This record gives sequence, C-alpha cells and structure tokens, in this order.
Amino acid sequence: MARTILTRMVWLAMLAFVLAPDPARAACKLELISSVDVQLGGAGAVLLPVKINGHDTWMVLQMSSGISLVNRKVAEQLGMEFQEQRKFQSNQGNGRYFPQMSIVGSMLVGATNFAGWSLYVLPPSDQPPPMYRGLPVLGPLSSQIALAADMELDLAHGKLNLFKQTSACDGGQAYWGGEVTAVPLYVDQSGLLVFPVEVDGKAVEASLNTQGRFTVMSQKVINKFFGKDSGKAKSQPGFRSMSLTAKGLEMNDIEVRLLDDKKSPCVPTTSDRHSRAIGFDQCLSQAPLSIGTDLLRRLRIYIATKEGRIFFTRVGPDPATAAVRSGAD
Repeated sequence: MARTILTRMVWLAMLAFVLAPDPARAACKLELISSVDVQLGGAGAVLLPVKINGHDTWMVLQMSSGISLVNRKVAEQLGMEFQEQRKFQSNQGNGRYFPQMSIVGSMLVGATNFAGWSLYVLPPSDQPPPMYRGLPVLGPLSSQIALAADMELDLAHGKLNLFKQTSACDGGQAYWGGEVTAVPLYVDQSGLLVFPVEVDGKAVEASLNTQGRFTVMSQKVINKFFGKDSGKAKSQPGFRSMSLTAKGLEMNDIEVRLLDDKKSPCVPTTSDRHSRAIGFDQCLSQAPLSIGTDLLRRLRIYIATKEGRIFFTRVGPDPATAAVRSGAD
C-alpha cells in the first residue's frame, strides 16, 4: 500500500504542477497574431471561420486528430485542386484510404495564412455539402494548427487566439492569471497532440475532442487496464461515469462515452514516454481518451507546442460575458 501511494505521489509530481503567480512569468511577452470568434454547432463541434482562396467557409476544429480532411464537393466550390498521392490510411474512420490530397493556396484563420497545407480529400458522396449559417463546411482542421502557432482555446467566451510560438515563458503563457495546471505535451508522427491525465487513478494519454460534446474513451483500453465494469454505469448504454484529474484540476463524475474500437489496429499499451501513461501502439492520430466540448467549455487552455506543455485553468460562469454562441447543425 505504501509503495502504491508513493508511486502515485511521484507520478503526480512528474505529471503536473500548479503555477502560482511569479514575477518572471508575468514578464513573458506574447505576440498575438490572430483572434477569431468560434461557434458551437448543435452536436458540440467547434466551428472555425476560415477563408480558402478568398472564399469564406467553415472548418470544424478537430484537435483529436492530426489529419485534416476536406469535403470534395465543397473543395470544388472553393476552387481547390486535387492531386493523386500514394495511398494514405487513417486509423480513424474505419481505416479509410485517402488517395487524393489538396495543397491549399491560401487558408486564412484570422490574419494568419496557412498556405501550402496538405489537406486529404474525403471520398465522393451523394449527400449535399454540409452548411452552417449559409456557408459551406469544408471539413475538419486538425491539431497541426497548434504546431504552427501557440493556440489559446477559450470556448467559454467563444475565442480562439493564435500567438507567435515561444519557449521562454515558463508558464507565463497563461496570461489571464489565477491558478493554472500544466502537463507535458507530446506530438505523434501525424501531428496529433496528446497529454497525460488521470482517469480513475490511472495515467492515460488524452487529446482534445473539439468535434463533439462527449468525452470518449477506448473500450479496448477500458477492458485491458480498467476492467469491463470500471466506473459507474450511466442511465444510457455505452456510457460510464469516471473521474479526470491532474494536480490542481479535478473533474469528478464525468460522463464518458465508450468507443467500440475492437476492429481498430490500435494496441493499448503503457507509453514509453516520460509520463508512462496508457497509450496506443501500431496506430497514428488517435489517443485512448478524447475530452469533449462539454468539458472544454469549463476550461481555458493554452497549447505551447514549442515549450512542450499544455496549460489549463478552470473557468466559471461569467454573467457579464456571453458564452459561446450555439446554433443548430
């Protein structure tokens, strides 16, 4: 028992720390390069206004994937060109192949141009192009956006801010003040950003699910490391009540959707990263846990990829400030 408690204390000390006010961090100079208002669709997806080749469109911010995809019909409307490539298979979407890609000429997020990005093209569909508030939805924009610039996500106030990358702030990126939790941030080969959190007392690699309201966890990971009866069953099938914690940050009785991923090639294993968190082997662009927007709306987040950390602050309701403007899908 004593060894278990000591191991847990050592893991928590390594995993995260709470940043107290510090004059050195207060002197951190951040350079804001873009600030955009985001929307939440009815299913909880974060919709980001983007200008492609001079045309206004929406993209769904999808931080739980390192792969950006585009709807072919919408891409054609926006004047995007396609090129064949060696088949690329994603572990998401039932292992679909994407034989075509588009190198975007101009992709503006606020004032920042992500020109030259490679976007994979979804297979043709008979469905009409998705729309939101009179504009087409091009597809999901992956976590690679946070590899090009530091990113602040403040869903409680409907903001996404991009900053020039810095590695010398030592936590001063959380410029809004208050108690801030920091955890290590890792990047897989696809560009997916993952970080360790505790789930019911076990360290698990997580990503940010900005494409849906639910927090989702791999059933394969549950079965191997937690047991099939882990957590408390919710009233609806396929959900469990679990706790998510990092030092200084606790979220108890969280509604977690269990992902039926038995056909996935991903193999649950203990990561060889310093965190030793539960992760996946033999797959890319997928983490065992993805934290949905129902929880993300309760957090203010700064992603500092160059510094290799992600910062969280819990936010409460602010009657003086409008929350994210929600709309139908």
